[in-house]
Amino acid sequence: MKKSYSITRTPLTPFRKLIIDGLDVGMKKHYIKGYVEFDITKSRQSIRTYRRQSKNRLSFTAFFIAGVVQALQENKSLNAGLYKNNIVVFDDIDVSLAIEMSLNGEMVPRLFVIRSAHKMTVQEIQNEIEAAQKQIREQGDLQGGEKNKAAMLVLKLPKCIRKMVWNRLLRDPFFTRRMMGTVGITAVGMFGALSGWAEPIPTSNHTVSFALGSVTRKPREIKGAIIMRDILHVTIMFDHDVVDGAPAARFAERLRELVENGLDGFKKQNAPGTGT
Repeated sequence: MKKSYSITRTPLTPFRKLIIDGLDVGMKKHYIKGYVEFDITKSRQSIRTYRRQSKNRLSFTAFFIAGVVQALQENKSLNAGLYKNNIVVFDDIDVSLAIEMSLNGEMVPRLFVIRSAHKMTVQEIQNEIEAAQKQIREQGDLQGGEKNKAAMLVLKLPKCIRKMVWNRLLRDPFFTRRMMGTVGITAVGMFGALSGWAEPIPTSNHTVSFALGSVTRKPREIKGAIIMRDILHVTIMFDHDVVDGAPAARFAERLRELVENGLDGFKKQNAPGTGT
């Protein structure tokens, strides 16, 4: 006799199918990953001091983005993409940040792109993030309904055709920059209770992507003494077709210096400023 099971069957939503299509394509790329730990004790204190003195909000996510932007300015070969046997380096640094929203009854991530982030102070980056969050709360969308309609049309195509579309688009760094910026960051892991690293989702064409994992208290040796410190787990994913291991390591080390040394480590144009 065939055994029966009690189950609940839920059909895949169109947007879940689109995510699966993107993952199928993204998994074929040649990524290298680094799992690193940053001591952010000093930076957290620096942010708290800034909040108290300026009376402005400043999130660690905005601070981390500013650090990534400055590290990319000093290592421009990573702000790039592969196009027709050429490596194209972009002058502008456009940072995509995943923001969760409800769309057609499903919670889905929407990519909010901070354009020309290299021209912004840390506070201006924070203001951009807050404006996007407010727009989501009030309007439920970041980019209007036309792009949603276009996405729904694509989702009606057969899977084989959708994958062909993904393959074509993800080989075009200019399309990626318009839609998803030049570098990707997700901070979902920072808001969970689990300890450890998160993984960037390889659905874009970014040469470098980040996933911020949890912050945990760990012992570190400081001037001969063992002291408990705030440690951030970060996963950095590089496209090996565009960047080699040595420049990737130099970039990661420079980012560590910036993220661990607080707001004082930023260049003048990236310093907090007065805010609004």
